[in-house]
Amino acid sequence: MFPADDNLDYPKFIANQVLQSKHLNDMFEYLDEQNRLTRTNLIGIGVMCGMDVVPVGATQLKITKGVGVTSAGYLVEVPEKTYQNRKDYTVPPEIEYLPFYNKPAKTNRFPMWELTEGTPAGSVALDAAFLSGSGNENDRKVVLIFVELLYSDNHNCSPNSCDDKGANVKITFRPLLMRKADAITLLNEVKAFDGGTVNVPDASFLLPDMKIKRVNVPKTDLITVQNVVDAYRNVLTRGFVETTVKQNWITAFNTFNLLLTGIPNTLTGWNPPFAIDNKIQLPNPYEYQYYYDFIADLIEVYEELQQETGGVLAVCCPDERLFPRHLFLGLATENTKLVTSDFRHYFIPSPILGNKNLIKARIISLFKKAMKLLSFAVPVPPKNVRITPSKLGDFLLSKKAIPYYYDVTGGTEPLFSLWNYKKTSRNKSRQNLSYHAVDYPDPKPDFVVNPLLYDLEPYNFLRIEGHVGKNYKDALLEITNLRDNNRLPFDVLAIRTGEFTKNSDGILNYDCNFQDLEINYDVARREWECCIGMAIEYLDDVLPVIDILPVRKNRIRQFEKQLVKAKKFMVNDLPEFVKKWIEFITAYEAIELEARAIRKLLENDLEIAHNDRNVKDDFEIEDLIDHLDSVIQSCRKGPFRAIYQEYKKRLALIKEKLLLKNYANANPGLQHKAGVPLGGTFILVYDDNPSTKNTVFADFYLPYLCCSDCSPSQVVIEKTDVPPLSAVLVGEPVCDPQGANFSVQIVIMGGKAPYKASGAPIPGNVVSIVTKSGQGGSVEITDDDGQKVTVTIPVHTCQIPAQPLVISATPPVCAQDFLSYSADVTITGGTAPFSYNGTPKTSPFKVSFNSGVTGVVQVKDSLGINSNTLTIPAQNCCQFPCNGKLLTCQYPFIPIPQQEILISATLEEFVFDGQNLDLKMVSFNLPLNAGLETDFKLNPTSYPVFRTLIVKEINNVIGARIGQIGLVTMIEDSGEKAGIISIANYQCNDFSIRISFKIKESVITYTYSPQGLVINDENGSQLVPKFNCSLSDQCSKNAEAKPLCNQDVKINNIKISKPNRAQPVYDFEVDPNTPGAKYYWLFEAKNGVNPSSSTARKPRITFSPNENTVSVKVFVIINGCMKMLEKVLELGNQ
Repeated sequence: MFPADDNLDYPKFIANQVLQSKHLNDMFEYLDEQNRLTRTNLIGIGVMCGMDVVPVGATQLKITKGVGVTSAGYLVEVPEKTYQNRKDYTVPPEIEYLPFYNKPAKTNRFPMWELTEGTPAGSVALDAAFLSGSGNENDRKVVLIFVELLYSDNHNCSPNSCDDKGANVKITFRPLLMRKADAITLLNEVKAFDGGTVNVPDASFLLPDMKIKRVNVPKTDLITVQNVVDAYRNVLTRGFVETTVKQNWITAFNTFNLLLTGIPNTLTGWNPPFAIDNKIQLPNPYEYQYYYDFIADLIEVYEELQQETGGVLAVCCPDERLFPRHLFLGLATENTKLVTSDFRHYFIPSPILGNKNLIKARIISLFKKAMKLLSFAVPVPPKNVRITPSKLGDFLLSKKAIPYYYDVTGGTEPLFSLWNYKKTSRNKSRQNLSYHAVDYPDPKPDFVVNPLLYDLEPYNFLRIEGHVGKNYKDALLEITNLRDNNRLPFDVLAIRTGEFTKNSDGILNYDCNFQDLEINYDVARREWECCIGMAIEYLDDVLPVIDILPVRKNRIRQFEKQLVKAKKFMVNDLPEFVKKWIEFITAYEAIELEARAIRKLLENDLEIAHNDRNVKDDFEIEDLIDHLDSVIQSCRKGPFRAIYQEYKKRLALIKEKLLLKNYANANPGLQHKAGVPLGGTFILVYDDNPSTKNTVFADFYLPYLCCSDCSPSQVVIEKTDVPPLSAVLVGEPVCDPQGANFSVQIVIMGGKAPYKASGAPIPGNVVSIVTKSGQGGSVEITDDDGQKVTVTIPVHTCQIPAQPLVISATPPVCAQDFLSYSADVTITGGTAPFSYNGTPKTSPFKVSFNSGVTGVVQVKDSLGINSNTLTIPAQNCCQFPCNGKLLTCQYPFIPIPQQEILISATLEEFVFDGQNLDLKMVSFNLPLNAGLETDFKLNPTSYPVFRTLIVKEINNVIGARIGQIGLVTMIEDSGEKAGIISIANYQCNDFSIRISFKIKESVITYTYSPQGLVINDENGSQLVPKFNCSLSDQCSKNAEAKPLCNQDVKINNIKISKPNRAQPVYDFEVDPNTPGAKYYWLFEAKNGVNPSSSTARKPRITFSPNENTVSVKVFVIINGCMKMLEKVLELGNQ
């Protein structure tokens, strides 16, 4: 509000001054305006407190006590009152209030009503229909307080004096009602003024809420890399990223634009990379989770902005014209204590109260941060993995670590200085944790550069960054080393996409799953080592002294070497043994076979030499055979094979569980947040594809430890008690058509399914029970746990209608616009009230249907058991032929001669829809020039008269022959100079109009038809297609003709050439030459007899040798479109 131009000074009184009324009024107006300026510009405008609209029942309104200030500075204070009545209100004209008063008409702009207490004269009671607009949204009522200024003169004369006593202005705060549509008009009229769009309790109401969806919710199978990519893309749609996120930020920027001077709005230049399916499209799979995190960051900054802007809603010098002497309080049917109303002037404080410097600075900082985030670009995978403490949950983004994928230190105001306003204001911006903290300018605290060395209690989350784009084994190793070296409480594993294969990799430490096999393997290994060890020791002792063949002794020494090698081959760890399984089993079976072979040889040697040897030697050989048997019969191959097979089986099962599809199904709490909470599990997802080098392209977390090296704790959930059984009747009884029985529905709750009703099984928990009319009953419900409950069915008597319901209708009547028809429907029988298509009706009533559509009338009575359907045959109300499709096209007419000629005309034939209507050669009564000639003198001046007469007479004759005017109509086209007429005919009708023109001794015949114009003269027959057609629907309310020509025909020039210099013969053609075009040429030479015509593309015309010039007109017609060019060309030697 600004002071009036004529109120910028005030009177100063001096001694002996003659004091006039103007001096006192000027002083009052100055002081009054200063008071009002103080309120509007230094305090604020709108409803400051109270003044709430509270409906009391449906017929009373309470306005609570409160105070407010209008935009013109009037202080409005009202007590609490309850109003029961209303009366019409007229705005006083003495002191005009133009928002409500129509000055030229000297009446209200809108209908208005004053709320009154009690029942004063002229008032009527409030009612729900009036306040709610009887279902008309625009007619709902809005409550307001009007500052009424009423001017009145004081009576001059009294018993003691007749001095002039002046006048009074009485101020009254009137509680009024007006229509919602009129209130909208007032609000729209002031939107362009300062403060005109601010009509909310605080600024946060101007910023719509938005949230980002979780990835892969609802759940789908994540089998391939593309499945994971699609899960992100299904969130990152154009409807969300651009229509919601970008648009809400643009709204926020525009809302606080006055605070953001000097901050560039980079939102307009932010163009997310959408594909043809309107979803984000990025080059590499690993980029999608970065983009998802970036959008989530924008939303978190936006939510932080919403919190900060709650108290910022100030307008500097609001416009006085907003609501000068009125205050909107809200809709009459809403409790403004409970809802936010668009029809309430909420308080708008002045900048001194509402625009706090600290909040302003925070808002500016948040906008700078948001604009900085928009420079986001998907980063190149870094060299090192880093873990940064952060926070997860209901924390502002500024309190979390800065993500890796932003440029943190670039620019004049780097992102780390904008991330947390509180830290920056305290000169501690270098204390924002980040992957890039090592790049902060010095000095930087060590607890920022190496945060994992310090207390983690303030944090509940660890950002893990730098692993995406790396081989999963390298990433796992780096993360595990960081975890172990810094003693961090989380687990980590890698899972892959794709289907299960035996050679798939993905787990590094699985000892916990094979501890029992390790024990069994250790036992078998030690027994095997013991067996072959004893055999080696025995052979070492016996071979030097035993008396056997040298060849046998050498073979046994080689066998001993096999045993020594086998003993050294055995490894302590089961996984290493499994890797060497083929080598082991091969060596084992070789030892077994060799032992059997040596034993066989020794037995043969013993039998052959038995008679030549002493007992001692036989005993030594037999003892050697016994030790070979101990090796053969050790039976270690079976246990080793069983351990190997069980190990491979378990390993395959573990690897199958670590497929992304299976792991996600087994752990539905899988989420992505670029890290892991303390005590959670961090999951790397990689593509098991050699071409991608097993690259990590995504990560998720679980909020608990999963797949650790220790056996999980077993949790036993006790069986809960079965809830008590209950059952209730729902709905109303439904009678059958005969009224003999009625049915009720019973809904069963609690207990344990399945249920029974009076012993009969129930599918589900709803059962329908049929009972005779006029009776009641009871039903016993039992559940599977033995609980019982009885439901009582009250007595109900069905009402049977006295007679069947019959409906009839009057003959259909077409509407005046021919677009619909109606009939009156009468109902007899049945039980009133009735309904038609679900709408209550009283007989008789009118029904309407579109022209050409069969009418179906279905009526039901109040019992719902009697209904009937009446079919009304379709009525075609359109009175025009061809469904009203009227085609209007242009045709050539007799050309305008350049010099005067004598002409007569005859309408020879008219054919309509194949019927030749006998015209008996109707000759036109052409007017005589000077009353002497028998032929018409046709020249450029008389041409319009000639054409008007021809068209008029032809239309009269055609109308008389057909018996109906308008089926075929000739129309003059006065705008064309080349001689053109239009013919309008209904599209499905055929016609032929033949007119002969006699010019001196020559006769030219023009035959018009839907195909075009056929010209017959001494040169033969020529067809000129119709052109520039338009189509209109005479059966439609909008009968505007729609042009059918949609092509631009180009003609730049007419070229003339002379093929034979000795002859007066000339060739003509248009430039450019349009393929597929049709042509109609008119040539008129000064000394020629009659104008010549041609439909050739390149006509050749012979002229008189003494002709010097020729007038040429050419019509070029293509696809129904025409362009005409007219030129005067010189003849001679071309």
